[in-house]
Amino acid sequence: MANKVGVLTHSWGAYILYEALRRAEDLDLREIVMCSPVGLTRERFDQSGERLVSRIPENVLSEIEGSEKANDGVGVMAGGIALLCGEPK
Repeated sequence: MANKVGVLTHSWGAYILYEALRRAEDLDLREIVMCSPVGLTRERFDQSGERLVSRIPENVLSEIEGSEKANDGVGVMAGGIALLCGEPK
């Protein structure tokens, strides 16, 4: 018998959990706690994304978009991490 686990998500982490539950129908969790989850509908999901992007300074957003177009995942994460840590370039 496998041990059940609990999951705690915040914001966009809820979306990852939704997708995991959709893909793994046999996933058996003990408990789920969602703190400020992203919207469940496509409309609310898009609104959350638009609010998030609107908070990013234009120069940082340009850098992230350039990295994304170049398929540079490390560059995308570096731009996002610097922003989250309060040290945008």
